[in-house]
Amino acid sequence: MAVILDRSETAKFLIDEGVPVGLQDDAGSSVMSFMISKMPPVAKDGLDQLHTTDRGNRKQYFYLNHLEPYLPNDEGYNTSFAKSPLHCVVHFKQMELIMHPVFKRLIEVKWDQFGRRGTIKNICIHLFFVMLWTALGVTLHLREQSDDIYYSPPSKYWWRIVLESLACLMTIFFIGLEFFEITASKKSHQRWKTWRARQIERDLEHCHPRWPEERKYLEMERDDVANSGISYFNDSWNYFDWVTYAWILGIIVTRIFSVVLNSETAQSLHPRVFAIALIFIWLRLMKVFRGFVTLGPFIVMIGHIIDDTLKFGFLYFDIYLPYVCAFWIVFGGSKNAAIMESQGQDSKGWENFNDLMYSVWQLTVVGNYPWDSLLVVDRLMAQILCGTYLAVSAIVMLNLFIALMSDTFQRVYDNARANAAMQRASTILTMEENMSEKTREHYRRIIHRKFAPQVK
Repeated sequence: MAVILDRSETAKFLIDEGVPVGLQDDAGSSVMSFMISKMPPVAKDGLDQLHTTDRGNRKQYFYLNHLEPYLPNDEGYNTSFAKSPLHCVVHFKQMELIMHPVFKRLIEVKWDQFGRRGTIKNICIHLFFVMLWTALGVTLHLREQSDDIYYSPPSKYWWRIVLESLACLMTIFFIGLEFFEITASKKSHQRWKTWRARQIERDLEHCHPRWPEERKYLEMERDDVANSGISYFNDSWNYFDWVTYAWILGIIVTRIFSVVLNSETAQSLHPRVFAIALIFIWLRLMKVFRGFVTLGPFIVMIGHIIDDTLKFGFLYFDIYLPYVCAFWIVFGGSKNAAIMESQGQDSKGWENFNDLMYSVWQLTVVGNYPWDSLLVVDRLMAQILCGTYLAVSAIVMLNLFIALMSDTFQRVYDNARANAAMQRASTILTMEENMSEKTREHYRRIIHRKFAPQVK
């Protein structure tokens, strides 16, 4: 009751008095799960109970069975949908707690049991998928070197028909897996919401009118449970998966159009879509490698960099867009291009609006832009616009962006081991969620039988 009602001082007092933290109620609710979600500093003290050291015999004891949501018996197996402490640590991103020796040992055990094998299997499947699309992309130009029309003659291009069919089938398979994960996540979350709401309603029945703050606290928690979302959408990589599938569908659609319509526009669009989609297909490969401790921190770092870049992008475009318009007003258009050419200067990059946008972006990185061409149109405005834009974008904004990236790198690198453990734990939880009930219960039984405690 102390942890359910967020009485951290009371919970700390009970831990200091030696009350065991590995307690569960008749519904399978774990004290550690509530501690992690409501009072992480107290949870760290509680975890110390689950790790003891026998210095005389040079042995350590890890009571991993207390980090599972309930005992693996038939009654608990059918009725309890409590979140495990490991799930709570990952959900609330408790970096300090996941580096506790007990959690580190639990992750190692689960990684050895099924995590490593499942990750290597996923890597092999995804590598084959990536190489399949890469082979199709780099061989697009083979037909252009001959007078053959797509798949004719079939005896010559049978391999492409097979590879394209296999690539499409694997894409359908992966999309099906995504829908399966969404369905499984929704089902699991709905069962947990119903189960947890029932527990809160039971506690509300026993609230005494003398302490109305307890009823108010439980009502707030009931609202939080009702408004909570499924775990599938907490992983940003799942959003990236759908972006990648959208580009792959773009490959398929443009391929069909180029074959059926046989028009130059469709034929030129297909390789462009393919080139961009291939980048996303390769980047998606990082998702299956994040379970390895050597790569996990860097993959996390890339995610933070993307997040910071999007935030910085808003500030940058607020400066970039008005300058683009200003350059277009003074130097853009066919009339100004004719003036540049009459003076023997290069007009490329200023006649069309999209070319001008790229030319202004080159100013940001102090690239090769036609300064002399701007001078023949309007010397004063060229000095004013180029000078102020270079000062703001190339000096202030770029240095601000570099400082932001350095801070992100330092934050992630300082917690590299914790980030690696968090990525591995997230991979393990995803595998567990996609397991059958029978398989999941099998691994729970192993932990309760062989690791209560584990001697190392």
